Amino acid sequence: DPKSEDEVVNIVYVLRDGTEKRVRGKIGDNVMYLAHRYGIELEGACEASLACSTCHVYVDKITMISWMNQKRKKTICLIRPLPYVTTLV
Repeated sequence: DPKSEDEVVNIVYVLRDGTEKRVRGKIGDNVMYLAHRYGIELEGACEASLACSTCHVYVDKITMISWMNQKRKKTICLIRPLPYVTTLV
């Protein structure tokens, strides 16, 4: 759990029926494990090793630009090659 508000990230999971489930995590949390912690079914055939892309995320454009500006090259390199990752416009 986050120790301060500076560590909080708000995540919105969109369930199969279209409903949204909002959860609070902390910076560095694994999104798949966080979903499981809150009872959200999310498949990850590779056990969260970023190898299969069965679990995928939508990243809004502002967040993606922020990541690029912070030069998080490792994150960007992991995101770009995955075919199911979509950037929202």
